[in-house]
Amino acid sequence: MNRRHRFDDFDFNATKLRTGRKFSGLRSLFQVRRGDLLRLAATKSVLLPLVAGFLVIGLTYISERFHHTQAIAHLTMEAERAALLMDRHLSNLSAEVENLAVKLAADGAVVLPDDALPRASTRRLIPVTSLGIADDDNRALDPLRHIERDMIRRSLELQASVIDVYRDDKHWLLSVVTPVSGDMVLLASYPDAVLGQALARIASQQPVLLELKYRFSSGWRTLTRRGALEPSPATAQVVLGRPLWSVELTMGKLAYQAWINRNLWLYVVALIAAFAAVVELLLSLLRLRTRRIAQRKLTQDKLTAEQSRELEEVSLIESVFTTSRIEPTDVATATHGDAEDVVSATQSAGASDLDDDFLDLLDEPDSAETETLDAEPEADSASFDDAVFRAYDIRGIADTQLTTELCRDIGRALAVELSELRQRQALVARDGRNSSPRIRDALVEGLREGGINVTDLGAVPTPLMHFATHELGVGNGFMVTGSHNGREYNGIKMVVAGSSLTEERIHALRDRIRTQAFVAAPSPGGYSHRSIVDEYIARIKNDVVVARRMKVVVDAANGATSPVAPRLFQALGCTVEPLFCELNGDFPNHDPDPTREGNLNALQAAVRAKRADLGIALDGDGDRVVFVTAAGEPVFPDRALMLLAQDVVVRNPGASVVYDVKCSSHLPKLISEAGGVPVMCRSGHSFVKNQLEASGALLGGEFTGHIFFRERWYGFDDGMYVAARMLELLSLSPLRLQEHIARLPESVATPEICLATDEQQKFVIVDQLKAGDYFEGAEINLLDGLRVEFPTGWGLVRASNTGPALSLRFEADDKDALANIQQHFREALRSVDPTLDLKF
Repeated sequence: MNRRHRFDDFDFNATKLRTGRKFSGLRSLFQVRRGDLLRLAATKSVLLPLVAGFLVIGLTYISERFHHTQAIAHLTMEAERAALLMDRHLSNLSAEVENLAVKLAADGAVVLPDDALPRASTRRLIPVTSLGIADDDNRALDPLRHIERDMIRRSLELQASVIDVYRDDKHWLLSVVTPVSGDMVLLASYPDAVLGQALARIASQQPVLLELKYRFSSGWRTLTRRGALEPSPATAQVVLGRPLWSVELTMGKLAYQAWINRNLWLYVVALIAAFAAVVELLLSLLRLRTRRIAQRKLTQDKLTAEQSRELEEVSLIESVFTTSRIEPTDVATATHGDAEDVVSATQSAGASDLDDDFLDLLDEPDSAETETLDAEPEADSASFDDAVFRAYDIRGIADTQLTTELCRDIGRALAVELSELRQRQALVARDGRNSSPRIRDALVEGLREGGINVTDLGAVPTPLMHFATHELGVGNGFMVTGSHNGREYNGIKMVVAGSSLTEERIHALRDRIRTQAFVAAPSPGGYSHRSIVDEYIARIKNDVVVARRMKVVVDAANGATSPVAPRLFQALGCTVEPLFCELNGDFPNHDPDPTREGNLNALQAAVRAKRADLGIALDGDGDRVVFVTAAGEPVFPDRALMLLAQDVVVRNPGASVVYDVKCSSHLPKLISEAGGVPVMCRSGHSFVKNQLEASGALLGGEFTGHIFFRERWYGFDDGMYVAARMLELLSLSPLRLQEHIARLPESVATPEICLATDEQQKFVIVDQLKAGDYFEGAEINLLDGLRVEFPTGWGLVRASNTGPALSLRFEADDKDALANIQQHFREALRSVDPTLDLKF
């Protein structure tokens, strides 16, 4: 049976807590026990107003949602009307260009009239024959952006008009391309002001914000807008007849409030009900306090009367028993002794310095090589160290291994190689190391003795040497650089007939030098200088569009990119904070290898301090790049490759992407899900580049930071161009780099681990692992060493290309799975060579 609480149900004698403490604060005012509030809240006088208030609030919310839906419906009707008018406006612009094309075709005109298309900012008649195959020797296409070339291609394939939009510096351009005749196309570009004028005519008299949007691969972006109202949650977007275009209407805040606040009186009723409930509760507490005070006074009076009666009884007893005097004793009174509530709390906070240690991005790929190059070279019959002729370049200690005579012989051997291919031109460049001018001079001397005409590009990054081989039409280039190694190292990277030399051809050069099989030309080759930096920056600026201003910190490590990288990113419209961008062959700040532990510390701190959008770390010659997020966290190169692969494959469905055996297993899955074709290859930048050419892939990369673009670029590894493409990707997306990375599949992975061993023993160990049955039940990939695939991850062991070491890497779903995979490899390696120091 339901029972309504009444005041008579309360214990009016309870004036103190059960612990004997007095009431304090608000409880002392009302003398409230712990259960009083709940019991009072259950009374009808309090409960009914509360229930009524909640019901009114619920009705108010439902009514507000109803009016919100009405506002959206009204806004959608307006958006559909605006979409119809804007679609008609775009059709009129397209028809305007088409009509001019028909007239030009009928008149056989090859020159546009001066008064043609007065609203257009650019009008061009372009010969179809100038398209051909999109190569860089086709000068007729130089003024065109890549998107304009793509529009011309689509227009010719469809034999119809193509309309598209893109960004030019700080403004949007709308371009229309239509065929004129069999050998001409007409391209007209309109400024965004034309679109803005159309919006001004379309916009209704209602207080709304009208936006024209275009869908890019990263999502919808606003081209132009009309109205500067404070926005509200009421928004409606309608796609035009052209699927990539839409209009979006947003109701002003004041107009939206006029829709929503039609039931404001319900809020007033709810507030009155809630106020009534609170007042009733307070009044009930006051009545309770009054009753308790009265009851306490009554109890005290009864206690006093009882004590008086007891005293009288004692006096009577004393008078009766006169023989034995009894001293009267005070009768103990029942009191409740006062006690003070004293609460003292002390909190001590210890501050501990947080270490700035970060997860290693990568162990240095060439750490074993560094140890080996410090050793004394073994002399052979030709008085040079074979170890400098490596898998994909020539590299060694500059002062002891790369002697002037050896570098001259390398030039002579390369001259013979070029002569056999009927090549007579070569480009030479160098980095900023102190030993590079001497090696460059000796190399040039050897080339000229063989009759090769040499063009010296000066001190530039390696990518500029590759760029020059394409831009100048000379397929042979030789770069004097120690790449990412320390200042005591140097080397030569070689491109012959457009291809990077691989291990077999480099060893053939070594054998030629050993036998001194050179051929002196009747007359020495010529020698000239050529600067390529301005053309390189202009080429990237015409290709890459950074849609919004971004702030970047560039760490050139005092390497060859120091005078080039800041200029490039400024030309793209970025705010650049240069870090160690002074060319210095001593590398006074840190080694020029962004993949080594500690070399990113300064960049990470600078990105956080400057609040930059991105940190860009380049190696000594600029062919490697590592990114740092705005939060100061380094990004593994294979994870950066995932983002770039998604961007490329979205525009080129079915495109191939090359990656090396050290990359994450998530990379091929992501490429396939995006619609591309993953292609695994051996580690080493020359292997990746050659596989890129052989497979026709548009993108490639390896775990050490070499990334190759063939989409809109030439297919060589270029850290600065890769950074420019990353900036383009981020500028077109509302997400920051760390947010993009957070969306990628997660795993637990190690950096590359190098185990020191003998130069020959490393191959013996790998061969024995291949021959044995050490990984039963796992899938074995023998492309480059052993990559062992388990259900929960994978492990890799291979002979290093750069030194006497084994290269290992592991990845798994979680830490336990990673430890299990590593244990499998430890047991296998101990079985093959117990002397190995297994530091993983």
